[in-house]
Amino acid sequence: MVRFSRGLAAAVRLLLLFGFASFEAFPQFVFSGSTMLRDDVPFVVRGVVYANTPIGAAGGDAFTASSCLYARDFPLIAGLGANTIRTEARVSSSDRVFRRSLESADLYWIAGFPVAENDPRIVDEVVAYAAEWAAEPRLLALSIDGDGTQEFFELLAEAAARVHEGHPGLLVTTTATRARQIGAFDRSSQDVLQPDLDFWSLALPGRGELRPEVQEARLKTAKPLLVASFGVDAYDDLAGAADLEAQALFAGLLADELDSLVAAGSPGLIGGLYGEFADQWHKGGPDPSVHGAAGEVAEGSPDGVWNPAWAGLFGLTRTGAPGLDALRERPSYQELAEVWGGLAPGELTLDHGPSIAQDGIRNAASGQPTIAPGGLFEVVGDALSARTLQTGTPADLPFYLGATSVCLGGEASPLYLAEPGLVRGVTPWKARVGTEEALVFRAGAASVPTPVETLEASPGILTDGVFQPGLPCPVNEANGVPPGAYLEVYGSGLGNGAASQADGVAPSAPVGVLEMPTAWLGPYQTPVLYAGLFPGTPGVYQTNVRISPDAGPGPVELRLAQGANYSNSHRLRVLGEQDLPGVALGLPDVAEVILQGGGPAATVHLPLEGFNGFCSLVRFELSGLPAGVRASIPVGFPGQRIPLTLWAEQGAARVEEAAITVRALTSLAERPAQTVHVSVLPGLGDVRLRVVSGGWLSGVPGATFLFEDRVLLQTNGGGPGRGFNFLTIDPWTGVIGALRQFDTWGSEEAVAALESYLRGLVPGTLVLGAIADDATLEITPETRALIAEKLGAELIDFVEYQWSWAVIARVGAARPIAEGMMPNGTVVLDRIVSFPLAEME
Repeated sequence: MVRFSRGLAAAVRLLLLFGFASFEAFPQFVFSGSTMLRDDVPFVVRGVVYANTPIGAAGGDAFTASSCLYARDFPLIAGLGANTIRTEARVSSSDRVFRRSLESADLYWIAGFPVAENDPRIVDEVVAYAAEWAAEPRLLALSIDGDGTQEFFELLAEAAARVHEGHPGLLVTTTATRARQIGAFDRSSQDVLQPDLDFWSLALPGRGELRPEVQEARLKTAKPLLVASFGVDAYDDLAGAADLEAQALFAGLLADELDSLVAAGSPGLIGGLYGEFADQWHKGGPDPSVHGAAGEVAEGSPDGVWNPAWAGLFGLTRTGAPGLDALRERPSYQELAEVWGGLAPGELTLDHGPSIAQDGIRNAASGQPTIAPGGLFEVVGDALSARTLQTGTPADLPFYLGATSVCLGGEASPLYLAEPGLVRGVTPWKARVGTEEALVFRAGAASVPTPVETLEASPGILTDGVFQPGLPCPVNEANGVPPGAYLEVYGSGLGNGAASQADGVAPSAPVGVLEMPTAWLGPYQTPVLYAGLFPGTPGVYQTNVRISPDAGPGPVELRLAQGANYSNSHRLRVLGEQDLPGVALGLPDVAEVILQGGGPAATVHLPLEGFNGFCSLVRFELSGLPAGVRASIPVGFPGQRIPLTLWAEQGAARVEEAAITVRALTSLAERPAQTVHVSVLPGLGDVRLRVVSGGWLSGVPGATFLFEDRVLLQTNGGGPGRGFNFLTIDPWTGVIGALRQFDTWGSEEAVAALESYLRGLVPGTLVLGAIADDATLEITPETRALIAEKLGAELIDFVEYQWSWAVIARVGAARPIAEGMMPNGTVVLDRIVSFPLAEME
């Protein structure tokens, strides 16, 4: 894992030995008859119409909103099970964040080119736009869209012909708003007059049924047909309020209808796109800062009115940073994901938005509260990600990980790492000097905008980032170097290189900085031999210095400076003749490793320390492994955290705190050792489960889950765990899953997260659930209905404020295995469950 800490130099040196560029042939979209093929395999379009116009901005012919919004949105689109987006406005060919985000999300793109006026000169603009994007591997088609008049279709025929002349492999389409626009003699839209149009796109927003218009269109053309947009809006004009459940119902019904039409072999139908991804307020009236409902009478709409400003799968919420709105998930998102077999990001199920700690944005090398363009930064906070994720392409960083992204001064930031409490990445090169606002987006939810100071240079030395040339062991106060030694100092924040760089892309060769830093050993300046961007690792700089041959033995502090800005201090030791080499193995990072028979492996890390210049390969031996427990441990060097990976085979006997000895073997006489404690829980067979729920009125508020008397959860009233607590267990292996807690007493956000979690539960999964303190204050009848639907719960509708409630259930079963509630007492469920569980009827 890239953590900018121990072993960094060894890691970044390895990057020089391996190439991270991927050479993939561009997908080729062609038609075989009326079937679309991608690389000779049938391809059905499933996607969304995408625009990112923020609150208060007017829509236009070109994308002008912050590139940060791609990183906010694209992982959510991918979570639908979508494979395509369609944009109606033009996108600049220099927009690398858009390109990279398409690639990261594995999405293809139908690029809209809006024709505002039927001027013959527009043909040249279309051809130029096609030329700019023709080499983009994610481009599925160019959609040339206009007013549907005869003049437009005459321009379309010429533009499509010229696009094909210059780029024969690029598909061309146009979007009709009614079926009658297709194949019309009075519009020059017949197939024979549009020979270079590869397929038709038909927009059907607001319709409660797609089949009639699709069938009418199929009678008018032999070309393939794409439903360019479908879905109803979230605003019920009759009630004068939003009806999110009705929108979700139609999202599922229309997606099912579209899938059934494609599956039934409806001639030439190649799929469809939901429109839109997020609300566009500017479509709701003259004031784009107001979420108006200026709809239009629409035949086929459920309420008779089409409100395009309410069409999104997500609503928008202001964040305090203009142009950087937060998203509010609507039930239609989960409904569409269910039909399309998507996997909605786990970040949606966190019960509150991301938050940045006080002084939580800082230089990842120095720890100081200032950053620099092209330098490493880190964000410390809470609920920043649902799990630990790191990039798989360290030489070309993505702009989001999972559904987490960072926006610095309106620019999307390339990321290395995302964890629940920490995000690390690279400051965009365009970051302006001065104080700017930073936000973290997680599944559309946004943190409070937080100020961060950007300097032209903010030098920092990475923790354990100093090495002797050619050696992988970090130089520090314990493991020093002799006088006269050369040092490679790895850090960040030294400012611009001699050549301009793309955000998140590492140079393939060293790039010297424009201004050489100075280096200091204690109060004395020491020579700097070189300073520049390190190849293969974005944001990392290498500075070469030399310790004076006359330096006396003892500890000393190394610092770098760029102008008036100084780095953190790195303590090291200059060795004397009496300093003898040594090695030590530190304590494991967890007190106990808990395994489960047939369950996932667990990894514990042991720090390996060298002393007084010791830098040799270290091997390890293990003893005391219990029967059925297996282990793996690699060789290592001083300065590394050595990973010991343990797993229990299926059927492994229960073990309580077995002591495993890890011993280091070196060329030295000493054999340092440490003890790792391991416990093994059963997987298959009879397992005792115990669930306890205490509402506030019980007098002992809290919740407890026990698995064979091993406590998996124990909460007290009023603290963490208040609300609903759930734990999943795999029905076939008995392996314990993730614990989730939703404070539905505390916030509506937690209710939305709970509902998202419940919708994502896999049928057949065993679920333990318990209320602690109170869980009913903010939930809605829809929340209760969802718990009843997913868990078969029969008592949840009767649970009142501060009551106790617990359940043991299988997702999708008609009734729970056990359920109980009490108004003023504690609920205790105690059951023996035998794994694997039987198939549900």
